[in-house]
Amino acid sequence: MWSYERYAARLGWPEDFSPGKVKFMGVVEMLGGLGLVLPGLLGIATVLVPVAASAMALYMAGAVTERIRRNEYTELLGDLVFLGAMLFVAWGRFGPEPLA
Repeated sequence: MWSYERYAARLGWPEDFSPGKVKFMGVVEMLGGLGLVLPGLLGIATVLVPVAASAMALYMAGAVTERIRRNEYTELLGDLVFLGAMLFVAWGRFGPEPLA
């Protein structure tokens, strides 16, 4: 595991946030990923998949605005692709005719 200083020096964006907020973002990403995968794999509480996708879409919308604010347009494409994927999953599960 990297220290906050090493991580901030490598990526740049963590300098705008406290170490606690960066750790919180990591926890949110881990929980979002688990919420997208585990309910479908286990077949338990599958309604959590679109909820997790919606939450991750909101999270990624914040990431996109942060990229724009920092003028990091080369990294913005990846965030937009992930945002689109999360919206697709949420729409596919919550939409008028849910996929599964």
